Amino acid sequence: MRAPPATEGNYSETQALPLVHLHSCLKRSPRFNKFLYSLLVATTSSPQGSGAGPDRVRGGVIAVRTLDRERWIQRRVESVEFLGDTTVRRRVSVDFEPPDRSNWKFKPEGVVPLALLEKTLLVDFDSRDESDTVVPILTSEQNGFLSWSALVSLADSALRRKGGGDLSEPTIQILRTIATGTPEEAENALFEILEASLQDKDSATMVDNPLFDQLSSELAGNFLLLIDFGERPEHRRVIKFSYVEELEDPTLIRGILSVLGLRRAVVLFDVPAVGECRSYHFECQVPDDLEISEAALLVEADDDFRTGRSVIRGSMAHMHFNESVPPEAQGTAFVFLNRRTSGFVRLAWISSLLTAGALTVFNINVLDQSELPSSSNSILLAIPGILSAIATRPGEHRLATRLFFGARVEVGISGLLAYSAAISLTLEIDAVTRDALWAAIVAAAWGTAALLTLGMVGIDRALDRAWAVIYDVGGWIQSKLRRAEGE
Repeated sequence: MRAPPATEGNYSETQALPLVHLHSCLKRSPRFNKFLYSLLVATTSSPQGSGAGPDRVRGGVIAVRTLDRERWIQRRVESVEFLGDTTVRRRVSVDFEPPDRSNWKFKPEGVVPLALLEKTLLVDFDSRDESDTVVPILTSEQNGFLSWSALVSLADSALRRKGGGDLSEPTIQILRTIATGTPEEAENALFEILEASLQDKDSATMVDNPLFDQLSSELAGNFLLLIDFGERPEHRRVIKFSYVEELEDPTLIRGILSVLGLRRAVVLFDVPAVGECRSYHFECQVPDDLEISEAALLVEADDDFRTGRSVIRGSMAHMHFNESVPPEAQGTAFVFLNRRTSGFVRLAWISSLLTAGALTVFNINVLDQSELPSSSNSILLAIPGILSAIATRPGEHRLATRLFFGARVEVGISGLLAYSAAISLTLEIDAVTRDALWAAIVAAAWGTAALLTLGMVGIDRALDRAWAVIYDVGGWIQSKLRRAEGE
């Protein structure tokens, strides 16, 4: 039978909880373990108040689980798949060891803070376990209540360790705003505590406590994804959840150069959970018409930057970080995209060269004749139709459409130039004007072909190759100089 939830005056079943938890805590430092112990002692010896107040017992458990999550979360894998040009589906898999299995008979222990997610509307959210069974999560109201309780328990413990008094009701309500309010409201509440710390000793004690500072900062912009497993799990669990995320548009395309294919497009993904587990993995899948040229996972921790390992295979990039980083570490995944040079881009490039070459041949050989062949217009008018067939690609991914936009415009310009040349043959203009017009058309055609050629090569790729050549030549010269010095 499951033990009844603790209420005011009923602490008999919670008294053993601190010692068992202390025994299984990660031995980060004696000071941290001492604080965890004092936190749980505080939660099991403090009055609970009325039913409308925070639940300090359950809040203390949630606080410890959240602050110590990198100990019991073994592996976290995040993957993103583009649904549109700025919309992705983010899938997260969390492999974790049930924390303190010996105490799962106690009701608060059944609730696990699986992740911290940004305070925003989660579109098309879905959660399942390793057997693909739907896993119910706590409601927003339940999440907010337990998060608030965790903050209150943490603040209570910080005050008691410093010999302070009980939390005032206004402070408790401010902590509720941090846990349940919007990011703007939570930031204002944090600022209110910071201002109070200048005059109030208890507020200063909370602000100076690093664990309270960490949890309050995390809950100001995020909410806890809490799952109640109820009975004790017998083995490690894997929980998978997914949701649709909207990317910030300015971070996706680096201006007109990316659209023209001259520079790589870059996508940035925030990965704040990189420090919440022992092994973190991030995968990115882009449409088949695109390829990933470079990917990096950058982690900022303790005023230092570290880079994870990355493996790139065409349109898939896998980044991982197995080093131990602090829980408050912030990570960013950088993914650089290029258009594939095969397929449409290559056809557009070849067609632009053929168009420019055909116009040049007409300008040199045909226009010098006194009478133009009747087939000239037909040939020139056929070019736009061929180019339009090349540019049409039904069923294309929206991200690919966006990055191929520049190439399509350039193909359209080539077709328009050929059409303009055909129209000019029907006009009754003098030879000098016609020659000048055709010279401008031919120059524009070769300019368009040059842009597509640069798009095929890419400025970034050209610079990378140039630096590689310079590096190789420099190494060769250096080896020659060393050999000469040795002789």
